[in-house]
Amino acid sequence: MVRASFHAVLHSGIDAVSLAAAMQEFSQTVEGLRQAHQLLTASLFRYQAHLFLYLESVGTALAPDGLSPLLDALLCPWPAAVSEALPRRWVAMQPYFYHDIPTTAGDWLRERHTENGLWRTIVDDETSYEEVSASAGIAAAMIAKGNPLHIKYINKSIPCMLANVSPDGRVLNVSGGTAVMKDADGYRSISRDWIQG
Repeated sequence: MVRASFHAVLHSGIDAVSLAAAMQEFSQTVEGLRQAHQLLTASLFRYQAHLFLYLESVGTALAPDGLSPLLDALLCPWPAAVSEALPRRWVAMQPYFYHDIPTTAGDWLRERHTENGLWRTIVDDETSYEEVSASAGIAAAMIAKGNPLHIKYINKSIPCMLANVSPDGRVLNVSGGTAVMKDADGYRSISRDWIQG
């Protein structure tokens, strides 16, 4: 996910009909991007002549220019940046808010996905081993949620889980038990040997 905030200023003397039409066009464009899974969130706030736009896009950053040509026409130009030839309508803002702090279990789990495509038996402990059955459960929950941000983690997990299935169908590298242990060492020392019975 790519998060970005922008600021723009409306020309003075804009009539309500023109502004309403621009907002309608903006809303339709945003909804189309959301339906295409290119955008998760778009928030546009107005304070007097100032507009503040917050975007959360999937994969690549979205520029606010062109989301609504009607709205762009109502904005005052900012001076061109050093590397730009033309004046800008929207300027990027610094991320002053806590938007990048994980706020859900899914955010937290994504950050703890190992390079091998699995999660550890103690998810936030790099010294504990990667556990296949827990990883399968986490990936299944991500599939069930249908969040497009989870796709790359799911896609990375599936081949890693399949690599831990023996030719006779046994799942390898699974904890030998899930009892409540008294400390982290107890979880780290659970056997992953295959036992029948």
